[in-house]
Amino acid sequence: MEVRMKIQLTPSLILTDERAESRYGIPVLVNLQDDATAYGPADIMDVYHQVQPAAHLVHRFAKRLTGAEREAAANFLRQWPDGPQLTA
Repeated sequence: MEVRMKIQLTPSLILTDERAESRYGIPVLVNLQDDATAYGPADIMDVYHQVQPAAHLVHRFAKRLTGAEREAAANFLRQWPDGPQLTA
């Protein structure tokens, strides 16, 4: 049985593996304020009046996560080794 995830980072940003763009259980970042575009960690997005890589947003909001949610966020960030990473 496959477990699906939907992690609410902010009211408009979610990490989810419920999208076709998700591969191998690694979530994508979805911005619900635009057309619900799915972003990878190195993709540039304009959120909260800032243009930045999606990894920076996930890193900022995922620091408060624990357990499986934190591991999912860490897996998202690991896709871009030169970007920010969650530490133990």
